[in-house]
Amino acid sequence: MQRLVAAFVLSTILLAQEERLTIVSPPSVRQRIAGRVIDARTGEPLMGVQVRLGSVGTYTDEKGYFTLIVERLDTLSVFLLGYRPLRVGLSRAETDLLLRLSAVETELQEVPIVAEAARETEAGLFLERLRALEIAELYSQELIMKRSTDFYVPNVLRRLPGVSLLSGRYISIRGMGERYNAFAFWAAYPAWLNYDATFSEIEQLITTLLGRVEVRKFWTPELLGHFGGGMVDFQLPQTTSEGLQIAYTTEWDFTAVGRRFPRFSSPLRSPIPAGFPPPHTIQASENNGVPTSENFQYAQRVERYTVPDSLSFAPPGHLLTVSYDRRWEKWRVSLRGAFSQRYLASAIRFDDGTFVEEDGHWHFQSYYTVKGRSNPLRYYTQGGGASWNLAFQPHPHHTLMLEGFSILSTTQRTALEQGAYINPEIDSVNPVQAYYSSFYLPRSYLAIVRPSWHFSSQGGWRSAIQAGLILQGQDIPQAGAMNYIRYPGATAFSYEHELYGSSEVYAQVWTSRVRAWQGYIHPYLERRWEGGESWLQVRLGGWYSQERQHFHGRLLGFLTDTTGGRPRGALPEEVYSLENIRDVYALPYRQPGGWYLIERTGDFHRHRGITQTVAGYAWVRLGLGPRWEALLGARYEHWQRQIWNVPIATETETTLTRLSDGHLLPAFLLKRWLGERHTLRLGANLTLVRPPFPTQVPLPYFDYLWAYYWIGEPTIRTARSYNADLRYEWLRDKDNLIAIGLFYKHLRQLPEVYLIPESYTLVFTYSSRQRRWGDIVGIEIEARKTLWQTETRRFWSYLTITVSESALERPVWRKIGRLEGRLQGHSPIVGNAGLLYTRRRWEGALFFNYTSAQIWAIGFDPYVYPHLIEEGRLVGEAQISYRLGSRWEVRLAIWDFINQPYRRTQRVGNANSFNSARDAVAAWERWAWRAYLTIRYRLG
Repeated sequence: MQRLVAAFVLSTILLAQEERLTIVSPPSVRQRIAGRVIDARTGEPLMGVQVRLGSVGTYTDEKGYFTLIVERLDTLSVFLLGYRPLRVGLSRAETDLLLRLSAVETELQEVPIVAEAARETEAGLFLERLRALEIAELYSQELIMKRSTDFYVPNVLRRLPGVSLLSGRYISIRGMGERYNAFAFWAAYPAWLNYDATFSEIEQLITTLLGRVEVRKFWTPELLGHFGGGMVDFQLPQTTSEGLQIAYTTEWDFTAVGRRFPRFSSPLRSPIPAGFPPPHTIQASENNGVPTSENFQYAQRVERYTVPDSLSFAPPGHLLTVSYDRRWEKWRVSLRGAFSQRYLASAIRFDDGTFVEEDGHWHFQSYYTVKGRSNPLRYYTQGGGASWNLAFQPHPHHTLMLEGFSILSTTQRTALEQGAYINPEIDSVNPVQAYYSSFYLPRSYLAIVRPSWHFSSQGGWRSAIQAGLILQGQDIPQAGAMNYIRYPGATAFSYEHELYGSSEVYAQVWTSRVRAWQGYIHPYLERRWEGGESWLQVRLGGWYSQERQHFHGRLLGFLTDTTGGRPRGALPEEVYSLENIRDVYALPYRQPGGWYLIERTGDFHRHRGITQTVAGYAWVRLGLGPRWEALLGARYEHWQRQIWNVPIATETETTLTRLSDGHLLPAFLLKRWLGERHTLRLGANLTLVRPPFPTQVPLPYFDYLWAYYWIGEPTIRTARSYNADLRYEWLRDKDNLIAIGLFYKHLRQLPEVYLIPESYTLVFTYSSRQRRWGDIVGIEIEARKTLWQTETRRFWSYLTITVSESALERPVWRKIGRLEGRLQGHSPIVGNAGLLYTRRRWEGALFFNYTSAQIWAIGFDPYVYPHLIEEGRLVGEAQISYRLGSRWEVRLAIWDFINQPYRRTQRVGNANSFNSARDAVAAWERWAWRAYLTIRYRLG
């Protein structure tokens, strides 16, 4: 009987253990184990790491943190594919564990940190790409802080595979311009404030305010489907090493620093005072070109600068960054602050003219030539901002987070060009000498706040709710231009009035104000199941966002009162000299006989719109054994937009258009591990190309200032992009890798933006149309190779190149290499290359970026007027750094030492090659050599 009772008790205990129930007497005390898992070399947090203690397990979150609640201590096991498993014996409850995983190809030997830091960071990022299912590129927080000579984000992005700078200013992914791509902060999309869908703040986005930068080249359903090319996702800094870090960079533009540099003393004041009359009042009072007394009253109330004040000398620019990271038991804090100031100059050349068709052929006739070496373009910019990441974990399963970012930037662009043209009415032999002064004073701000809550349970459940508010603004309080001339044989300057056969002195003032805000909320619920070497993960999520944009522009003109005779009789003789041009707007001259005001504002300078997006999505990720991973998901997205405008005639807001559509967007990804360091990915999805919101903005085109205004086209619709990607990646070892990718995109109802050809006399206006279809196909190759290596020294290189071709309404293989019918904003060749040398204290590097020619994103209708072509450009940069110990680092860089001019040409009839007898060299711009000196200090 005793044996029977003993057997019964023993079987009961075994059954309880099988069901993961423990019968203890007395009851044990539940203990909390918490910590973080990072890459042993890069310091980057690792997400999705399996952490198990006995029968209790969990996965690390996106910051690398985990929490376990256990009843007894045991050996802690940590596992992630591609890393060496880690086992840690625990003798007591630990709540601040820092676990470092080493990649499988990383030798566990002691190496000098200085010599290996850059290499292991690069290798670690590639390993993270290798482990991920998505097709993306990464740039680490450590590299951003280390290479702090990169003032702004475009300088960082040009190092990523398939990413380039169009015209040295805007971002291109896989050779495709902004209309096909998207910019995001944590997958939240800022509003489009520019006519060409560019993210205007990116030019002044201070690099060191950011954490990791991720470039997604493949869409998955948790993202908005508003792009058909790629997405640049900016992420805020994460807590790394505790303490304070300070980096100071000074910038020297050798044609600006130490020279007289023009600046406006009060650049932010609008020339149009509050309560100024509406446009229709001033237009009506113009009286068919004959000024009335009202015009002079309005002119007295408008303040406008023509030539800025001048500083004695331009000092070096600078970028100051202060960062602070700290972590307590329940709190994590990461703070960044930055302030920048720049003085830049560039030489220009501008050939203007017209196209004439004779005997069935086009010919270019130049009538105006500008050389701007003695009077270059001057750029003065000032900006500052802050970013923060605050995390609070009141309970092991719950995390509250508040992230934010803000930046304010102001720019002053001034030019005083010198050119010549022939006016047969004046002199058919000797040219008229022209002086053209212009200024452009934009300012912008961007602020983002995102609170979020994350929940993670022991049973594999995860949920989160993220909300956000994005505030944007772009003001151009003043932008304008005025012409001055010296006639053949004359010795004095006067105001130009003969070029267009008019006897009026004409000067323009543009003002533009854009406001946008967006609120969004994104909840999701997720569950993961494990079974041996296979796993299944399911997510259900939703999205709602509302975006409001308001545009208000004004175009004013100043003319002399010519009703009484010749223009020179309108003002005293001394006012016409170039030295006294600021006196033109002095109070004594704002009266009949002096200047009067005309209105050039149109029906679509003032408009607003609301865009709403409601979406729901679901996806399933699964792993089948150690080699197969897949994602299958879809997103249904309903999108609607309403636009109002204020016509001049009525001054009453009217509804222009209402757009509403819904799309089901599927996505499929399949990944195959061919070996420990080989992966093959195949993906297909459907995304959208949303039409750009109509905008209006004065645009500086080299030395000229053109204003592009929307003409009010209400019929534009959403385009579809069918995408396919295939990528092979092989990490041969920590020093050598290769990746090859093929991609294809088929576009339906593609929106295009083009200038109205007959609109260029006073104000450039643009419209939109939709191409029936277009496609693009290309190949990406990335390679890294160690050329020479010893115990403490290493010399290595990388090369990435994207070669693609596009076509409109015809198969792409029928037009390879020809401009005719190519997608606007597409550049067929994009290349990045680098050479890096590291040793114990030294590091040297060369970086190169090449972008081939492409049709300008907004150009004349190719079937009506010539194309504008952006020529190819090669940019180079050299860097060298020296570490003065564990805390100090000094870095010197020279940016664009090649100094190749960026050029736009104007071509007729989709011509593929430049012909000087037929085509115009419209303009080129050459930046000066720029040097950067960075001093970096770590405290803590």
